[in-house]
Amino acid sequence: TMDAQDLKQRVDLRDVVRQLWGAPKRSHARYDTHSSRWRDDGQHASFTVYATHYKDFGGAGESGDVFAFLQRELGL
Repeated sequence: TMDAQDLKQRVDLRDVVRQLWGAPKRSHARYDTHSSRWRDDGQHASFTVYATHYKDFGGAGESGDVFAFLQRELGL
């Protein structure tokens, strides 16, 4: 059986965010950078997505894993 930790290790959060938000503003080997859809990011893309987590370097500095992202994005 698969538990939450197994699922987090198998899912690349960058792929999830690309499916929901489209192509990133910038893409690097280790992370993607998007303009946040949760607040006005202006001209500065500061929402950084890694394989296992995200960090919003603008705004309040929110961060989380794939579950936190989906809960916030989908209003769950």
